[in-house]
Amino acid sequence: MRSKGDFADWLPALVLAGLVFLACLPAKASERIVSDPDYQLALFGYDPVAYLADGGPRLGSADYELIYRDLVWRFANEGNLAAFVEDPKRYVPAYGGHGALMMARGAVSDGHPEVSVVLDNRVFLFSDAAARYAFLLEAARLLALADANWFEIERSLAP
Repeated sequence: MRSKGDFADWLPALVLAGLVFLACLPAKASERIVSDPDYQLALFGYDPVAYLADGGPRLGSADYELIYRDLVWRFANEGNLAAFVEDPKRYVPAYGGHGALMMARGAVSDGHPEVSVVLDNRVFLFSDAAARYAFLLEAARLLALADANWFEIERSLAP
């Protein structure tokens, strides 16, 4: 049978081990922009300009990247990089790349960079094709809800 003193002897070491573990966890640069937490790649390395310039998703290249809002953004070519530098707000997907359908429902989920739609020169990402389809069935109504929800939700996410 153990005595109470045994646990008390180990408690400081356990607390210290827990603090060391927490200190080693990678910090997420931003919750407001969908990104790869391991490499701090915005949109998991997809080129944000390609949705509008090329008509769909395209992976960016490490040859064309920059830091914006504490994340690494990649581009498919020099022209897309230059366009982003000139007007980044135009090219960052709506809701920071979080799923538009879930945003309309008042929740946050990562959008998948390959599941997108462009409406009125705004890029929207979705978790999957079914979410995109459901959003498009009532796009006007859901867009208004998502915009209103993002205004509130964005303030609760880490910059």
